[in-house]
Amino acid sequence: MFANRLPLSLQLAIGGLILAGGLAMSPAQAANAAWNRGCSDAKVGSYDRSSHSAEYEQGWQSCKQQQEKASSGGHSKSWQRGCSDAKVGSYDRSKHSADYEAGWQACNKG
Repeated sequence: MFANRLPLSLQLAIGGLILAGGLAMSPAQAANAAWNRGCSDAKVGSYDRSSHSAEYEQGWQSCKQQQEKASSGGHSKSWQRGCSDAKVGSYDRSKHSADYEAGWQACNKG
C-alpha cells in the first residue's frame, strides 16, 4: 500500500538495496564458507596456493587430519610410527607424543 505511493525509481532503489543486503554474506558466513572450501579442497587432495584466509587453512588442516586418521584405521601418524617401531624392536628415545607411546605399547609383542 505504502509502496504504491512511492515513485517507481525509489521503489526499485529500495528493492535493490534489500536484495543486495540479502545476497551479501556476513563476516561469519564468509569465514564459514572459506573453512568449508578449505575442507572440500583437502578432501579432493588440492590446496589453494593463492592468497587465502586463516579460515581456509583451518578447514584444510582439519579435514586433512580427519582423512589421514580415517585412512589409518583411526590412528594418528604418531601412533602408527610407534606401532611400526615396536614391531621392529625399536623405540624412539627422543621426545615423542602420547600417541607414539600408545602405538608402541599396543604393538609391542614382548
